[in-house]
Amino acid sequence: MSALEQVVGFPIKVFVDAENEVDEVIEKSLLVGLPDTAIEYGLNLIAGGHLSGLKLCKLLYELTEMWPRFNTDDTVQDAVLKGMGVPTETYRKYENIWRSIFANDKIPKQYRDAMRNKPMGGLIAISVAAREGEFTEQDWKDLAEVHDKAGMLAVRDRMRGVDVSETRRRVVSWERDGRLVVRRGAEGPEDCGFLPKQTGVELVDNTVQWIVETLGFRER
Repeated sequence: MSALEQVVGFPIKVFVDAENEVDEVIEKSLLVGLPDTAIEYGLNLIAGGHLSGLKLCKLLYELTEMWPRFNTDDTVQDAVLKGMGVPTETYRKYENIWRSIFANDKIPKQYRDAMRNKPMGGLIAISVAAREGEFTEQDWKDLAEVHDKAGMLAVRDRMRGVDVSETRRRVVSWERDGRLVVRRGAEGPEDCGFLPKQTGVELVDNTVQWIVETLGFRER
């Protein structure tokens, strides 16, 4: 089982201290009016494990929120790519985890706290549904009780009524150029459609990601 599928539980205080550390880095960057300190801090997080992953999620979220206050002509996505080597797609996923789950006060605090001990792969998988308010309180209770990515996917798929057995038999990949490629057993690959990537229109990008995650497409 990979690090993205299961993690060891940490006390909440560990997460609070880590998040406070991110806040301090953001404040230092704001004092000098440049994002360099935060970018360097993010670079050091890249090689870390689960806790570093969560800190990176918060850092990217806070940088995005505060970006207009920095004296730079770069977009936050460009600065993160150039300074940390984080691709735009990864930036979007990690920033969205924090925005959709941990900064989302529509989700009861006890469930947001519980999500801190969940694997990054599972958090990515549920972030769109969390942002759209699709989970009921019972769904959040069930998510709080599972410990790996597979369990989180099962809760999400049950909520959406996805036929898991059908998803396993027919595999649809979302390629880097936006093509949808289908395979089933020894059949395929066959082109079966197109979904645009990174249009720059938030509503379009969010809707495309919702389609991809709802139907269980594999991102390439």
